[in-house]
Amino acid sequence: MIYASGLATFFVSKKQFNALMKFKHEMITLELKQGQSIDSFKETQNRLIYEFTAILPRNYECRSLEDYTGKVKPYLEESTNHKLVSVQVSHLNYLSEQAIQALRKKK
Repeated sequence: MIYASGLATFFVSKKQFNALMKFKHEMITLELKQGQSIDSFKETQNRLIYEFTAILPRNYECRSLEDYTGKVKPYLEESTNHKLVSVQVSHLNYLSEQAIQALRKKK
């Protein structure tokens, strides 16, 4: 497994914002970085930046850790069911089975 963290930018409506605020996934956490109240939302799309941490499955196509950078955005989009505008990956690391089990117990 691969641990990734960084910033993810979404364009969301009011309804989607509520879904993202309550978003929980076993291998992903999203935390709103730029606070914005729901009252200040426009009727159309709003740009929100979230800090993310994600645990990606290993992929046979990736030969080095840096190759996983391109796998983060599709993984987040698929897991959240929301369109991502951009992803800035700040940290990648390999995870051992013991670290994964410790993270699962923590949650």
